[in-house]
Amino acid sequence: MNSDHMKLHTLKAGYLLLMSAGLGLLAILNLFSGAWLSALMTAACVIALLLFAVLMPLRGRRPGGAARILLALPLTGVAGLIGAASGDLAMVWSLIFCGLAVYLLRFRHACRVIPAYGLVWVFVVLLSQPSLAALPMLFVFSACAALALGYAWVNGINLKNLSAVANTDPVTMVYNQYQFTLDLQREMTRAERLMDELHLVGLRPPQLWQDLGAEEFERRLNDLASLLRSCLKKTDTCYRLNSDDFVLLTPHSNDEATAEFMDKIARVLQDSTYEELTALNVSSIRHEPGDEVDTMVQKVGESLNAVA
Repeated sequence: MNSDHMKLHTLKAGYLLLMSAGLGLLAILNLFSGAWLSALMTAACVIALLLFAVLMPLRGRRPGGAARILLALPLTGVAGLIGAASGDLAMVWSLIFCGLAVYLLRFRHACRVIPAYGLVWVFVVLLSQPSLAALPMLFVFSACAALALGYAWVNGINLKNLSAVANTDPVTMVYNQYQFTLDLQREMTRAERLMDELHLVGLRPPQLWQDLGAEEFERRLNDLASLLRSCLKKTDTCYRLNSDDFVLLTPHSNDEATAEFMDKIARVLQDSTYEELTALNVSSIRHEPGDEVDTMVQKVGESLNAVA
């Protein structure tokens, strides 16, 4: 793991330590006030956050996705529902749940988890609270959920724009889709002018990797990119698309050479430490005169869907 990633993980670990300190104070206050259940839930969340804070710098990545789902999010979610039913200050846990969901999950997963939790939370509030008390609670929760998702969405857009400017995917260190469209347009023009052949080889990461934690998923993508780079000739280039699919641009390659190249990729994947890569399907498409860049990208996706 490089120094930038270590700094990022150290910063996130510090954030978790600060949150655990604040929640520890809340647990002590709940204990003195006699709110035993709230104190127990708060203490459990403090322990979970401390574990994450310690594991991040030591392991260089977040703990696996299953550990997050079984610890931090359910604990805060249940605590928020208890606060919604009782109408006391424990409802702040529902707001913390939104922040942790965005912080711990990928954006597309958070967009599913937060609205689903929000429906349950609203149902509990409407059943347990009078209308005059329920309205401000619903407003505060809706605002915090919208702000959390909005922040994650804006952050994702900014990262995507920065990635396009850099032309390199920061996770795998291969070229990104922005650079792919530029290079593909140039190579298609050259192939049509010289009546040369041009092939694209596509590869989709295993579907089960999507269920891993963000850091583990990115680490495996980086390992896969390293394997693909080892197969490239001097004229070939590797790209990671926005869909997480990998595309290898192979100019000056006929059908026979492309088939041999795909066999080489299959042999390299067979020797990988990840068993799921041994059965990974690889597809190829051929450039035809008159094809556009968008058409070629669409063909790659269709070919990968066909072999999935």
